[in-house]
Amino acid sequence: MKPKRKEQETSTVGRGFDDRYGSHLVGRGIATFPVLLLRWQAGLGLGNGELVTLLHVLSYYRQGGKWPSVSINALAEARDVARGVVEGEISQLEAKGYVARAGTDGRFGTFFYDLGGLFATLEEFVIAEQKLADLRRQQTQLRASALRGRFGHKETDTENEIKNKSKRTHRQREQTVRTDSEEGVAEFESGTRPVEGAVDCRAGAVAAEKPSE
Repeated sequence: MKPKRKEQETSTVGRGFDDRYGSHLVGRGIATFPVLLLRWQAGLGLGNGELVTLLHVLSYYRQGGKWPSVSINALAEARDVARGVVEGEISQLEAKGYVARAGTDGRFGTFFYDLGGLFATLEEFVIAEQKLADLRRQQTQLRASALRGRFGHKETDTENEIKNKSKRTHRQREQTVRTDSEEGVAEFESGTRPVEGAVDCRAGAVAAEKPSE
């Protein structure tokens, strides 16, 4: 049984941004992004530079139904890289189907970045993780079933049939050996079955009584 949390802990520890980061950091802005983006970076085929660019773009995604817009110059300055580096990474993301430039923001003259392709791909990884979780559950169930079979469980009809057949075969072999042994003893006692390696003394005695010519 898990120990109960102290009442003081549950009342003072929260899950909000202020509780985790502090109000001063939260005041300067908090960005969110799907954790699958990090967990499946290799599966998505994202280089480190492409991933950082995506995270920067996502940090401007603050309203559902409205794609983020940010200038390439701002992205380059934040990373202290040349503008051409960021442009190249955005082009690679477009080629992979994760980003599409969807018009310009009239206020700043910057592009809107449509992330629909990225989100659709991440949905595929959601399904993949669900299937992996199902497989792990099946593996756990199979292991538990195997352990029950090893250390005692209700046997199936097939298992009982196999064991009973094995017992019958063993009993038949014992009966055959016992019968052969009993017949051999009877023949030996009646004199009808000579013992291998024994000497017939009676024949020797008759030969000794017969006079030599």
